[in-house]
Amino acid sequence: DENDTSRYLGHYRYEQAYQLIEDMLTDKRSLDFADAIYAVENCMYDGTLDYSSYVAELRRITIGINQMATTVSAPNRDVALNYAIYLFYTTPCPLNRFHPYEYDDASLLKDAGFIGGMVTHLLKTGKGTCHSLPYLYKIIADRVGARAYIALAPLHSYIRHQDANGKWWNFETTVGSFSRSSFIMESFHVREEAIRSGLYMTNLTAKETIVQCLYDLLCIYEHKTGFYSNDFVRKCY
Repeated sequence: DENDTSRYLGHYRYEQAYQLIEDMLTDKRSLDFADAIYAVENCMYDGTLDYSSYVAELRRITIGINQMATTVSAPNRDVALNYAIYLFYTTPCPLNRFHPYEYDDASLLKDAGFIGGMVTHLLKTGKGTCHSLPYLYKIIADRVGARAYIALAPLHSYIRHQDANGKWWNFETTVGSFSRSSFIMESFHVREEAIRSGLYMTNLTAKETIVQCLYDLLCIYEHKTGFYSNDFVRKCY
């Protein structure tokens, strides 16, 4: 009986994470991407994550990005903030301890990227995937007040933001460079119909971003428990 959740001792953590996300999506509490991610990833790590350390590291980065933005020559503060985050991702500097973020090939080969896809893992190791890297960018952008959005392609996500002239830029956080939209369409076989429908290559709204955490919770639950059709799985769907 897959609904006998006593078979998996950590089930209550998934219920807690689900309730947190549901409260955000139903306006019972404010949207907080960082908190939603922590709740989900704490399930992956069986409740062993340290919330205070997580928040402290995000605060350290946020303060540093705000400071970096003041040294950037840019037409407005939004561009300066996004450029500061870009530098933090790609250029050796004190804020990243002189180690720009790298792609976590080892996790991809070891566990299909589950660990590499964790923001908490990225913060500790400086290595991530096209899941954790855009997620952290979005967390930082939200906290410093920069306008940036997660966008999806098949089995991929990246960041979109505008310059001072209103042009949209696609930042590939996994390689630290910018991609043409046509390149993304060709590389990930995205059809124009999928773009027009809003399925791919479209800015996720604040709530749609939180919904990604619910999807992650479902994937982690199935991966960790081996349950694929119980009431909790149906509730997430």
